[in-house]
Amino acid sequence: MPFDKGAVVIDLLSARWFRAIAVAVLLCLLLWVSSNRIVVFIGNHYFEPTYELCIAAIGVLADDVTQLERQIVCNITMIQMVADAEREIAAQ
Repeated sequence: MPFDKGAVVIDLLSARWFRAIAVAVLLCLLLWVSSNRIVVFIGNHYFEPTYELCIAAIGVLADDVTQLERQIVCNITMIQMVADAEREIAAQ
């Protein structure tokens, strides 16, 4: 039976734990870069997809949390991040 690398890669990319780690790494990278302009740009232009990704990531990491709780946490956190970034840009 031949080894199929493509199937392994597809299985890895479809794994829930891999997607959760990828989202966490991406968020950490964005926070590490700490570019306020990137945060404001994402908040202004890609709020909904980022919001849905946040809700999904919390659902993967903490599956005992209700949908409403996930929405509340993501909404407050994202709005706070964008407001902080806008405030820092204005202060520069």
